[in-house]
Parts: sequence; structure tokens; C-alpha cells
Amino acid sequence: ETPSESLSVVVTVNDQDAETVGASSEIDLEILGNAAPDPGSNIDVTGLQEDAGPQQITPVFEIFSDLEENLGGQAPNQIRILSIDSGVLYHDIAMESPVILGEDGEALTISGGELEGAIYFEPTADFSGDVSLLYVVVDPAISTLNSNPASITINVQNINDAPEIVGDLSERSYVEE
Repeated sequence: ETPSESLSVVVTVNDQDAETVGASSEIDLEILGNAAPDPGSNIDVTGLQEDAGPQQITPVFEIFSDLEENLGGQAPNQIRILSIDSGVLYHDIAMESPVILGEDGEALTISGGELEGAIYFEPTADFSGDVSLLYVVVDPAISTLNSNPASITINVQNINDAPEIVGDLSERSYVEE
């Protein structure tokens, strides 16, 4: 958090004409602070299944910000996803447009606590369990001032795969009794 400060500056103006006397004046400035947004609590997403292809995720964000401490009084409305393990995020179900991750990755817009536009998650093949996604909330006034990381836990449910026959079926042995 950066507190607001007051500062006085004395400005002196001199004319190039030798007969004019210089004038000075004091100017009071208020330097506004800007606090990083608070990402709120960690989020859980459930109901995804392994090997089911890309599935839409709809996390609900509860972002907090002291509007009096933020320049312009704007509420934060963007996140950046830093990392995700055991899968990939896409903007489309066809998996042609991946979400660009990282501190300098793309900013995703939030409206009413939900992401604008769909986000699809494709778990790693045959993976089941919890996937951790780390994100930060982007400050609306200073885009490099991010919140501390928060997490979204995506629970991928195990699906019982059909049995597979392994080996060469052309060679079989038969024992007669």
C-alpha cells in the first residue's frame, strides 16, 4: 500500500528583462497513493471429468479494493493467469486460441464477478485430481501493480476407462483337458 502524501514546491519565475524582478510562489501538491487490489478468497471449481475434452470453467471472483486508495476510484476488473498445472486453458472449445499466461500475459476482463467470454480447460490426458491455477488481479490505474497471487483449484474427476486388451491377439494358446 502506498499512502497519500502532501508536498509543497516553491516555483521561481524570472523574466529575461533586467528591469523585472523575479517572482516566486508556493504550490501545494497532493500525491495520491495506490494500493494493490485484494483478490479475495481462493476459488474451487468442481464437476470436470478427465478425458472429456475441453470443458468450460466459470469461476466466480470476489475482488476487493479500497476505492479511496486507488487512483481514479476505479474498481479492478481484470485478472492475469500466472500458471496452471496439469492442463491448458483456451478461449475456444476448438482449442485453437490458448490463454497467454504469466505476469505479462493477457489481461482477462471480469464483469459481475465472472469472466467475460468463455474459458475452456483441457486436463492432461488421464489426469484426475486437483489442478492449481494461480492468478493475480490487475490494478485499474497501474497495470503493473498486481495483487498477491490467489488460486483456483479445479477438481478433475476420475472416469473409469473401459478395459483394453494388450498384446498380439493372433497368437493364442489353448489347453485342452
